[in-house]
Amino acid sequence: MPAPEVITTERLRGERLGPRHVDLLEPIFADPPDLVAYTLPHNGASRRVMVKLGFQYEKTAQYKTFGDHVLYRLMNT
Repeated sequence: MPAPEVITTERLRGERLGPRHVDLLEPIFADPPDLVAYTLPHNGASRRVMVKLGFQYEKTAQYKTFGDHVLYRLMNT
């Protein structure tokens, strides 16, 4: 069974990550999920960074009400 997709940010509920978050994050690092990144189609700089990091283009899709975005994925192998 593939690992679930997880959306993460630099902060968790506006707090800095610390020792009390280890239990929450441990399952993610035990079997890391695929990483997903997205940006606007015309943002060439972000797209180049994603490719350099090993992400692969997956698709172009609507993102909420913001229009088309390109989705890149880094597979957990």
